Amino acid sequence: MIQASTIIDAWARAAQFLSRIQRSIPKGAGLDITGFGLDDFNRWGLVALVLVNCKEYCSKWLVLATNQFIPNHCHPKKKETISCEEGVLEIILYGTDDGSGEFDQRQLTADVEVNNRAISVDCSLPDGSTMLLPAGTSITLPPGVWHEFGAIGGNALAVEVSTSNNDKDDNTFQNKEIGRFATTIEQDVPGVVVTIDDEGFVYFPTAANAA
Repeated sequence: MIQASTIIDAWARAAQFLSRIQRSIPKGAGLDITGFGLDDFNRWGLVALVLVNCKEYCSKWLVLATNQFIPNHCHPKKKETISCEEGVLEIILYGTDDGSGEFDQRQLTADVEVNNRAISVDCSLPDGSTMLLPAGTSITLPPGVWHEFGAIGGNALAVEVSTSNNDKDDNTFQNKEIGRFATTIEQDVPGVVVTIDDEGFVYFPTAANAA
């Protein structure tokens, strides 16, 4: 469950940040706001604008507040490039899924590309391998790489370009209690109803420019 007030406030803060860095909000983009079912949106949460998602590719803007992270997960099918456009991203790699979908059975290496340069990352440390991505840098993750990432030292904007995206069926989280999308929204804002559709996009009056 996530509160309507949390969703509305998250979008207001994200829109203010995008305005400050002079980014126009793309008309018609899908608005995806989630707290991953963890009831701690400031720590584990995401505001995403889905610009396009078709058979060939997907493009998103990911807006993260200071010290806000996306929990450890992998994508069995999706290959993605995450580019930091503003701020600093911290990304933690935990190795590669062995096909079981079980974090404890992962391979302790990750073959990725950083700024289009192929590297093999040793993820055998207990806390994984941590990288910092300042603005202008990128990382490409093939399917199956366990990772979590977030913003440090201030808000951040990341652009994700990937193969076609299916967030319902192509997200495996280490924490099995996590849900990618909110299943229930607590309507705690008088006079305002926040809804969520089958694609996970949220709708409410002040999000008219985005959703």
